Amino acid sequence: MDKIINKIIEIDNKAKKITEDSKKKKDEIDKYIEEELSVKQAVLEVQYKELINEKKLDYDKKIKEKEQEIEQRTNWKINKFKEKFNQEKSRIQEQIIFDIIKKVN
Repeated sequence: MDKIINKIIEIDNKAKKITEDSKKKKDEIDKYIEEELSVKQAVLEVQYKELINEKKLDYDKKIKEKEQEIEQRTNWKINKFKEKFNQEKSRIQEQIIFDIIKKVN
């Protein structure tokens, strides 16, 4: 009978050891997965921030180009308007001078 009880205790101890080893392995795997996920998340965050910065620089460049284009167009229109204004002003001045000369004669 002692032999059977000793055998049961031996089997029980082996089962406990297997259970402890399984738990340790599971904990190690969980820890490894958590560490790997943490590293991958950090890498992705850095890549995301780099991508955001690249896009921001790209959009800033595009905005600056558009602003310059608009400024050039606006300046061109202003210059055209000034040119027309000066032409009309000259025409009116000539007309006034012509009218004055005509009245004097």
